[in-house]
Formats: sequence, C-alpha cells, structure tokens
Amino acid sequence: MTLRSKLIALYRLQIVDSKLDEIAGRRGDLPTEISSLSEEAERIEEELERSKNSLKNVIEAIDSTDSDISMLKENIKKWKRQLTQVKSNREYDALQKQIDEANERIEELTEKRGQLIKQQGELEETIKDYEKELKKLRDELEQKQSELREIDAEIKDEEEKLFKVRERLVKDVDPMLLKRYQRVKDLLGTLAVVPINQGACGGCGAKVPAQRVVDIWQNNKIYTCESCGRILISDDIYNEAINSVKLSSIK
Repeated sequence: MTLRSKLIALYRLQIVDSKLDEIAGRRGDLPTEISSLSEEAERIEEELERSKNSLKNVIEAIDSTDSDISMLKENIKKWKRQLTQVKSNREYDALQKQIDEANERIEELTEKRGQLIKQQGELEETIKDYEKELKKLRDELEQKQSELREIDAEIKDEEEKLFKVRERLVKDVDPMLLKRYQRVKDLLGTLAVVPINQGACGGCGAKVPAQRVVDIWQNNKIYTCESCGRILISDDIYNEAINSVKLSSIK
C-alpha cells in the first residue's frame, strides 16, 4: 500500500470518527453530569448511613444511661430503708456514703444524658437534611438519565451503523499510522488529520513553509504541523477521501 493510499484510508476513518463525535456531542454534558450526580448521591448515602449508625449508638447510650440511673435510684431506696435498720454509726456512715456516691453518679449520668439527648437531636436534624438532599439528587439524577435515554434512543441506530462502518475502515489503516492518529486525536480532542489551507495548517492555522507544502503534495512522506502536531495532507487526498465516504445514507 502506497503512502498516498494509507493517508486516504486514514482520512476516511477520521470522517467517520468526526461524525461519531458529532453524534456523541448530542449527549452534551449529560454523561458527565450523571456521573457527578451519582458520585455525590453515593457520598450522601454513605454520610446518611454513618449518621444513622451514630444515632443508633446514641439512642442505645441513652437507654443504657437511663437503665443505670434507674438502678442507682432503686439502690438508693433500698439503702435508705436499710438506714432505719442499722445498729451502729459505722453501718449508717457506710450506707450514707453509698447513697451520696450514688447521687453523685446520678448527677453525672443525668448530665451525660442531656448531652446525649442534644446529640440525638442534632443527628436527627442532620439525617433529615441528608435525606432531603439525597431525594433532590436522586430526582435530578433520574431526570438527567431519562434525558440521556431519550437521546440514546434517537441516535442508537445511526451510531451503531457508523461503528460498523468504522470497524470496516479501520482495517485498511496502517497500524502505526493509526496509533499516531489516535494519539494526536486524544491529545487535541478534535481533528488529527487536516489538509493544507492556503499555505497554512487546516487545524490551527499556523503557516506551513512553501517547500513543505510542495513536499506534502507529493505524498511521499508523512508531515505534521510544527505548531499543533496534526498530520498534514494534500487537497487531492482530502477530496478523494471525502468523495469515497458517503455518510448521507447512514441515518
């Protein structure tokens, strides 16, 4: 295969790739937006789950504190009854000490309980906020996904046909040239092969030396734009490739 044929095959492939890019462009920013919304919804779900677990732990701590306070109060009642039955000051002082210590402990637990109740309220508010935010995100996500599904349905047939055309065309492209093309296309995010346009690169507009233009027209060597790195081709290769690929029938 001559270099001229290789360049024609490459530009034919780019024609199809450009059409595929155009079709993909109809999706706009929806795929990116959906990905971002999904990630944010996942993050909120994780935060919500952590908050719910924290709330569960706080409620269990409140129940445990209430149980401890009830037990201490029962003990105090028991010890107070025993105060009336003691037979020595020593026994009385020992019981009274237990009662005092129990009352102190009840005060500590009551204070702790107040803090836990406050945490419970804060966590419940946080959970409500997360649930509200999550619902909003899910609604927006569903709307975006619905829009994308509609677009995908509209372009599915055309896109599938073009992918089949691409599969056929790519077999005619020199492997090394294909790698070079893909590298430039990925780097620039747009056309990787362009014709000379009035002595300038058809991509970035940088001037091409007159002798280089002549060399490009001879189709004996691959030349790239010194400014943007695009592969440069002559008009006759461009025109032949354009005329050999008919995309108007692919709908």
